[in-house]
Amino acid sequence: MAVLGVTMPPSAGLAVPGVAAIGAGLHYGRESVVTGGGLLLFAGVLVGGVGDAGVGTTLIAGALAVVSWDAAVNAVELGEQVGYDAETRSAELSHAAGTVAVGFGTAAAAYALYVPFEGGRPIVSVVLLTAAAVILASALRVGSPRATATE
Repeated sequence: MAVLGVTMPPSAGLAVPGVAAIGAGLHYGRESVVTGGGLLLFAGVLVGGVGDAGVGTTLIAGALAVVSWDAAVNAVELGEQVGYDAETRSAELSHAAGTVAVGFGTAAAAYALYVPFEGGRPIVSVVLLTAAAVILASALRVGSPRATATE
């Protein structure tokens, strides 16, 4: 894929709009837009993983995609709860630090499980990576005020 004469991997066609959607969702305070952007970003990671990206690169990119999505959703939820003008930097940084620790811990564990089976890149690896990301995202959302709210 070429844009303005610059060649990009196919995964960029999903990841770049995903980053833009996350930014737009943050700007307008729309969690659904942030989530759509997160899905595009993670789809870009999957396309890269199926393509030429290495396993380590794919795991790190997957963790970063989940961290970006989770931090953005947390920011939107905080803004809705305490107001968009409130000082939330400390809460957001604490949440992001925890998400980074869990995300990269999960990526390290996945890589440790991959190393003994290193060689080709069977589709099972992609399926397991996707399952791990879904489990990670679910675990991060369990404590979300929205997940526990009764309306």
